[in-house]
Amino acid sequence: SALSSARADLYQYNAKLESLPTAQGWDAEVVNGGASNTLVGSALAQNSTTNVNIIDSWRVESAGGFDFTSSTATVIEAGLQVTSSGYTSDGSIWRTGYGIAMTDANNYHVILGIGADGVRLTTNNVTWAVADSSAYVTSVTPTAPTTYKLVAQNSQFELFVNGKSTLTMALGDQHTEGNRANTFRFGDISTVESSSTFLSFVNAATNVPEPSSLLLFAGMLGLGAVCWRRKKQA
Repeated sequence: SALSSARADLYQYNAKLESLPTAQGWDAEVVNGGASNTLVGSALAQNSTTNVNIIDSWRVESAGGFDFTSSTATVIEAGLQVTSSGYTSDGSIWRTGYGIAMTDANNYHVILGIGADGVRLTTNNVTWAVADSSAYVTSVTPTAPTTYKLVAQNSQFELFVNGKSTLTMALGDQHTEGNRANTFRFGDISTVESSSTFLSFVNAATNVPEPSSLLLFAGMLGLGAVCWRRKKQA
């Protein structure tokens, strides 16, 4: 089971356990055949470049609920290296080959899109509209091993890349699409672009009193192999 306390719920995937996300309790979302997913060293290698029209991601649902408006933070962290990841924008909508997405209990959304040469946030999970998005930041280097931390608190988002504040953005509009409330996803989540990546870990925590305390919180709980699985409904 995943980790929980009176203050926080923590959902994690750790490639060092040498198993795919499904073996650690994550649900697979696959469209049009899916990508190639293998374990290479201490990383999950995903390659969707053979078919741009696929979706291949993993999903977990929060039993306690995510809340971007809360004064306590929701924090997402990931260690990722991008070999290739497309980025496209026609001036009104955009997509990247790799994404990390979360929807809270009130159907507010955030997506971190990661291309080979930059990153971008959107609060519109339906169209990825430019009007509902940040700038595309190219001052980062996703092709190198990179740590991302996205903090949602008091209706604001802040993205840290390798510990440096890189993007800030306000909460957007509510959108209802399928069964997305209280879900967290990562992987190739777009049928418009593709990617080739190496993922070391991904964490999502709710009700974090101090955003900087996520890794400390995880360490205090003494994470072991059995602990890297998602929280199951009682």
